[in-house]
Amino acid sequence: MARWVDVRGVISSLFNLRIRMPQLWLPAVLPRGMRYVRQIGSGYHNACFLERCADWVLPYWAGRQECPADEAFIPRAQSGLAYNQTNRNWTVVGPAPGSGMTGAGSIHRGRGWPGATVDPRGMITPFRGGWSLDFWLDIDGELYTPMQAQSLRQHLGHSVPEVHTVWQAGPVNVRTAVVAFKTGTFPWLGCSITLTPNLEETGKEARAKAESGDGAETRAKVMNAVRLLLVIRPYNPEGFAPLKSVKYSMDGLMINGRLALLATEFPDRVLCTDGTRGDGVHLIDGPKLYAAESAKGLAHAVAAFTVDLGGSDSDQAGAVPALALALAQASVQVQAPALGQGQPQSPLQSPLQSPLHSQAHSLEFFVPLGRIEKGFRPTPVSRQVFLSDLRHEWQEQRSTAMRVTLPEQRLNEAVQANLAYALTFAERKAGGGGITKGGGGSGSGGGGGNGDGGRTTGTICGEQPLGEQSAERAILAAALDGWGLHQAAGRVIEQMLGIDHTRPSRIVRGSLARVEQAIWALQKHSMLVINDAMLKNAYDHIAVFFSALRRFGVSNNGKSGSGRGVLRLRRLWNAAALRDASLLAQRYGKKETADGLRQAYAEVHASIAKDILRAGQAPDPVTDLMAIDPLGLIAPDAGADAGLIDGLLKNVAGLGMGLDAQGQALCYNPRMSGYDLAAEFLIIQCLIMMQDHQAYASLDRILTMALSTYAWPCAVHPRTGGGSFGEGHDPLVTALFLRVIRSILIREENDALVLGAAFPTHWYEPGTVITVDNAPSSFGTISYRIEAGEQRVELQLEGDYRFPPQSVRWNVPFAIKSALVNDRKALHREHTILLLPQTRKVVLSRE
Repeated sequence: MARWVDVRGVISSLFNLRIRMPQLWLPAVLPRGMRYVRQIGSGYHNACFLERCADWVLPYWAGRQECPADEAFIPRAQSGLAYNQTNRNWTVVGPAPGSGMTGAGSIHRGRGWPGATVDPRGMITPFRGGWSLDFWLDIDGELYTPMQAQSLRQHLGHSVPEVHTVWQAGPVNVRTAVVAFKTGTFPWLGCSITLTPNLEETGKEARAKAESGDGAETRAKVMNAVRLLLVIRPYNPEGFAPLKSVKYSMDGLMINGRLALLATEFPDRVLCTDGTRGDGVHLIDGPKLYAAESAKGLAHAVAAFTVDLGGSDSDQAGAVPALALALAQASVQVQAPALGQGQPQSPLQSPLQSPLHSQAHSLEFFVPLGRIEKGFRPTPVSRQVFLSDLRHEWQEQRSTAMRVTLPEQRLNEAVQANLAYALTFAERKAGGGGITKGGGGSGSGGGGGNGDGGRTTGTICGEQPLGEQSAERAILAAALDGWGLHQAAGRVIEQMLGIDHTRPSRIVRGSLARVEQAIWALQKHSMLVINDAMLKNAYDHIAVFFSALRRFGVSNNGKSGSGRGVLRLRRLWNAAALRDASLLAQRYGKKETADGLRQAYAEVHASIAKDILRAGQAPDPVTDLMAIDPLGLIAPDAGADAGLIDGLLKNVAGLGMGLDAQGQALCYNPRMSGYDLAAEFLIIQCLIMMQDHQAYASLDRILTMALSTYAWPCAVHPRTGGGSFGEGHDPLVTALFLRVIRSILIREENDALVLGAAFPTHWYEPGTVITVDNAPSSFGTISYRIEAGEQRVELQLEGDYRFPPQSVRWNVPFAIKSALVNDRKALHREHTILLLPQTRKVVLSRE
C-alpha cells in the first residue's frame, strides 16, 4: 500500500527548528514579547563595544553614562547591557519636500527612507541605525570635539529646516549646517562647516598688537596649526553600528562598498583603520592608510584638512574655493545648473582685507541618500543654488498652511519648527509607524539602536512596535489637516492604506487596525476638504472593511474592562472607526450601510462609557484619554459624559505623577523611565476642553523639555532632561503639539466655533497682538486678529464659511466690563461672549 508523506508538515518542522544559542547575560526578568530579543541583542553589542573601545572618543550619551561622576551614569554590571537611556535625543533633518524617497536611486526603495538625524552635539547620522559623521578640530596637537565643548548652541534655520550647530574650539568658532535636498529626484544630505577665528581667545596681547597694525604675524602663528578632522564613526545616538569596511578613493569615501561621502576639497591626510590599534583619531599623523576592513565592525576613518585662518593678503586673494559637488550619475539623469567661469567669492568670507577682521573658511560635504552606481559623471552645483530651490519648495508647501503670530517668540519658533518636522515625517514612506526601524543605509549593517523605538505603554499604540502601528501617522495626518496642509495629509492617508496610483487596481493592504485608524484620519480630512478626488478613491478602498469593523466591535463588546493595553485601545479605535465610517457612507449615499455602522457604534460606545465610569478600576487611565482627544468619543458637553473627564484626570494623577525640578506635577511612566510627553499633551487637550487655566502652564513646562531645535523625544529622563525611551525625535509628540496649539487658537465644539480657549493672562497685556490667518475648520476658513490695549481688547474676525456655525464663542481670562459688537452694545458673561458668524469687530472693556 502506498504511504502518503506529509510534505507540508516536514517543511513546517524545518522552519520551527530551535537553535541552541550561547548563554548571554540577561536581565533578571525577561521583557515581554519576542520583539525584545532584538533589544537585548543590541544592548549586548553596545556593552561589548563600550568595554572594547573604552579609550575611544565616545558619543555624547555614552560618555555621560560611562562617567561615574555624571548624573547620567548608569551602572550595568548585573545586566551586561548598555542603552542610551539618559540623552536619547536627536533632530530629524528628513527628506527634501516632495522627494518621496522611493524614486530612482533610492537605497530604501519599498521600505521608505529612515531619515537623517543630528544629535544635540552636532553628530550626523545619515541613515537610521547606521554610521555617523562628525567634525572635530586639531589645534596645535590638541583635540577639540563638540562632546567636550562648554559652550554649544543649536538652532533650526528659518527658511528651510537646516540644523545649525555652533560651538567653540579654543581660538576657533565652529558652525555646522545640515540640510536634506534633492537634485531632480535624487536625494542628498548636505553638510557645511565654517571655521572662524575667535579673537577673544587669542589673548589681550594679540589683540593689542592687532590694533597697532603689527598683529598679523602673531595671529598667523596662533592659527597656522588648525586642522579640521572629518571622522566616520561606527556608532550613532542609539548605540553601536558596525562598519565592515571603509575605503578612500579619488571619487570619495566608500563605506561597505558604496560611495557614501563626497567633499569639495581633497584632504591632506586620510586614515582608514580596523580599530585594532585604538581610536584612529590618535593615529592620523602616522602612516596613511586608504582602506580597512573589520570583521568585528570597528572600521572607521579620519580625514584631515589643513585650514589657514591667518588672514594674509595672499590667502584672501583666492581664499575659499567655489562650493561644488558631484551630484549626478549616469543611471539617474540629474539636471543641475553649473557654476559660472572663475571662482566666485564665498558668502562666508569677510570682504575686509585687514588682518584684524576674522576670515571664514568653509568646506562642504555631501552624503548621497540614493544609490550611486559606477560611471557617474559629476555636475557641479553651488550651495546657493540648491538652498534657493529648497527654500522655494518649502515656501510652496507652506503657502496653504495656517499662519499664526503669537506673543511669545519661542512659541512662534516652536510652531514653525514642528510644522517643518510634520512635513518631514509625512514624506516618509514607512508602512505603519512614524519611523522605519533598522535601515542601515550604505551597508551600515543596521546593528545600532536599542530596539525599543516602539511605544509599549499602551497609551497610543498599545503593546506593538512602532513599525507595526499606524496610529501616529493617523494623528499626524489630522494635525496636518488642522493646519491647512491637506495635500501632505492626503499622502499620509494613502500611505496608510497602501494606495498606489501606479497600480490603481491593486487591493488595499494592511490590517484591520490600520484601516480603522485610516478611517478616522480620512473623516477628519473630509471635514476640511471638499471635492477631493483622494476622498472617493480612499473610500472605495476602505468600504470592503466595513463588515469586519462591525464584527470586531460586536465580538469584543464588553471586554475592555478586563483587557489591558492593546485590546482596550483597539476598542477605542474601532468605535471611532465605526462612527466615522457611518459618516463617510452617509456622505456617499450608502444609507443602509451607514445605518448598520451607526447601530454597531451605539452599542460599542455605551460599553466604553461604562468601562470608563468605573473610577479606579481602569487598568490604564492614560489610554482612556484617547477617548476624549483625539478620538472624540467623549465630549465635555455630552451630558453624562461631561463628568468623565474629571474622573479620568484624577485616575491619571493617582496612577503615576512625578515632580520635575521645579516641583511641578508631570505624568511619569514607569515603563518609559521618564515623563510621557504624549500623555502630557493628551492631558493638556482635556484641560483646554474644560477651559482650565492650567493648560498653558502645562504647555509651558513641556516647552522647556524640548531641544533648542524644538524637537521632543518620546519620554524625558527626570534628572538629565534628555530622552529616556523610544524615539529621540517623536513624530507623535510633534503631531500632538500642533493639535494643542490649534486647540488653543481655534477649535470646533459641535456647532460652535471657540476662539482663545486657553489664552493665558499675559497674552492680553497692553501692546500684545495675536493673529490667525487662513485657519481651516469644519465651518470654513477663519482669520482673526486680537490687539490688547490698556483698558480694552479688540477682535477683528473674518470668516469664509461653507457651513456657518450657530455661534462663535470668545473666551478671555479677564473679567469683562462691557462689550461692543459691530459698534453696538452686546450681552456678555464674565469671561465669555457669544457672537454670530456675521460678526466682524468686537471691543471688550476690562474690569
